[in-house]
Amino acid sequence: MQGPRSIPGWEKGIYAIRTDPAAIDFEAACGFLRSAPWAAGLSHEAMKRALRNSLCFSLFEKERQIGLARVISDFATYAYLCDVYIEESRRHRGLGTWLIRCVLDHPDISCLKRIALITHDAHDFYRPFGFQFASPNHYMERLSSSAARSTEPPLQTAISFPQKSSCHPEAKPKDPRLS
Repeated sequence: MQGPRSIPGWEKGIYAIRTDPAAIDFEAACGFLRSAPWAAGLSHEAMKRALRNSLCFSLFEKERQIGLARVISDFATYAYLCDVYIEESRRHRGLGTWLIRCVLDHPDISCLKRIALITHDAHDFYRPFGFQFASPNHYMERLSSSAARSTEPPLQTAISFPQKSSCHPEAKPKDPRLS
């Protein structure tokens, strides 16, 4: 399995966007997310784990991180854009537009068939980038009240599964409509 390509990043005057995981200021990024309504209640460890397992676009003013965009993807067909944030004192300077343009221009993102996002109040911001409403009868999600709030690390892969489980590729589905 191969992850996203490492690219040098983008620069614009005193601002820079980096995708190098080592560049992320975890304290700053977690601070942004902690104040965002969509991340309310997530543990610090869960936030750090989410950042480590995603393609993150870190926006810097000189050496200080002032923004973030996170992409979850298979890097073949689909990506989910989330956790887009610009420090409040740096908004309305075109930095958010530049950040999203860099995300969409990244070589491992620009070739994807579908890029999704969920926003409660920034629809007009994302429309010029080609985002539109998905059919409301097709989008589904499963919410868990406690999964990401746990401070426990995820289970390790040393779990053995029965040969004929419903997850096993040779298992027959129980519902004939799934055949």
